[in-house]
Parts: sequence; C-alpha cells; structure tokens
Amino acid sequence: MFQAIFAGYYFSLLFVFYPLLIQEHSFFIYVLFSAGCGQLLRLWQCERNKRFVAANEAAKSFQEHLKLQQELQFALKEVEQMTAVMERARIARDLHDNAGHAIIGAYISFQTIQPLLRFEDPEIGELYDTALSHLSDGVEKLREGVHNISTVNRLGIDRLTEICDDFSFCPITFIASGDSTKVSSNAWQTLESCLNEGLTNIVKHSAAKKITVELDITPYIVRLSIENDGIVSKDPSPGIGLRNLRYRLNAIGGHFAVDSQETFKVIAIIPILQVADGKIRKEESHNETTDC
Repeated sequence: MFQAIFAGYYFSLLFVFYPLLIQEHSFFIYVLFSAGCGQLLRLWQCERNKRFVAANEAAKSFQEHLKLQQELQFALKEVEQMTAVMERARIARDLHDNAGHAIIGAYISFQTIQPLLRFEDPEIGELYDTALSHLSDGVEKLREGVHNISTVNRLGIDRLTEICDDFSFCPITFIASGDSTKVSSNAWQTLESCLNEGLTNIVKHSAAKKITVELDITPYIVRLSIENDGIVSKDPSPGIGLRNLRYRLNAIGGHFAVDSQETFKVIAIIPILQVADGKIRKEESHNETTDC
C-alpha cells in the first residue's frame, strides 16, 4: 500500500476497506497508516522536484542575465571606441574636404601667380618665397595630420558590407538605402552585433544557399533584415544569442522579431529620435516602427 500510494496508484485505496470486511481493525489501521505515509512522502517528493526545477530555472536565468551583462559591458566599450573612431573620421573628413581644399587651393593660386609678379625690391620677393615655402610646409603637415587621424577600420554601412563580404558560408546580397549619417554610433554597434549573431545562427542551424541582408534607413527608424532560405527552425523560441539581442534592442528603445513561416528572417528595428521645437518626436517614430 505504501509503494502503491507513493507511485501514484490511488485506485489501490479501495483495498484499504478490505480489513474492515474481515473484521481486522488493527490491520486496517496499519494499512491506512501506510497509505498516509506514502501520500506524505509523495507530496514531499513533488514539492522537492518543484523546488529543484525552480532553482534550475533561476540558475539558468541568472547565467543568461550574467552573460547579457558581460555582453552589455563589452558593447559599451565598443560603443565608446566606435564613437571616438567616428569622431576622428569626421574631423579628418572635415579637414580634408573643407580646410584642406581651401589651403591647397590658395597654395596653388600663389604658385600660379608667382611667375607673373615683378617685385622691384628683392627683399619682397624673398619674403614672398619664404611665405610660399611656409604654406607648402603647412599643406604637407595638414596632409600628414589627416592621414594620421584617419581610421583604418570601416564604419557604418562599410563595416556591414565588410562583414557580408567576409562571410564564406554562402552568397549574401546586401541592400542598403537611406541616409546613414543620421544613425548614431550606438545604433551602428548594435546593428553590427545583430548581423554577426544572425549570420552565426545561419551557420549553426541552417543549410542556407542564399542570404539577403537589407538595411533601410528612414527619417525615423533603422530596419535591418537578415533572411535565409535554409532550414526553418521548428522551435519558435529564440536562442540565448537572439534573446540577448532582444534585450539590447529593448534597452535602446528598439524592437526585435523572428519570422519563420516560409523562410527564416531576423528583423531588428532601432528608432532615430529627432528634435523639433525642443521636443523629441516620439509619436512619428513609434507609428512608423509599428507599421514596419
């Protein structure tokens, strides 16, 4: 009776009343006591299993959050580095496109008019040549400075293109549209992580023959889509890597979705907040994000 109740065979309780039929009251007490002990031990084991499952889930959740925290700390360092690199690239571009062209244009103009000038005083001619020499040195130092602060690593769309070009698992079609100058360094770093994680999952879990990566930049959102024609996962729940990307996108106000109907598609959407009359235009951004 103890083993039967402990195993969950409650129909065996019908035999508890058998000792009453044969007028064995003491045996009835023993059998009833055995059934009660079996039920108590069964309840204790069920509660123990529930606590074990809960502790296992809590440990799993803790490990996921710890990994996410480590990834966010690493991402923060990458964002800081990328921000510095983008600022250096902007300064180098401004120097080259604006100040550099103006100074070089002036230097070429002075060189052109030098043979046309006739200085009555030789000292004036020497001063002119000295000034032209200083200007030439300044042009060379400007070129050297622009070259030194220019970044070697690619940024923004160029970096995403480089990742697609280096991917050798199967061909990738990369399509980009919109004004990339409106995208912040934090958004670029998150998009890079999304692309890397999406391509890594394709290598691990699919037999894709073709991948299409689309980057669409509108005045209010950035939308990155990674689609492959490989094996569609039957498990709708994303893995740890994709869940961490969802947390990172949510942290910056973005959205993450997985579409596995005909093909497997990963979609990441990041809002671009714009300031108009001192207020952030959240409503337009939210509406367009919802429509997409």
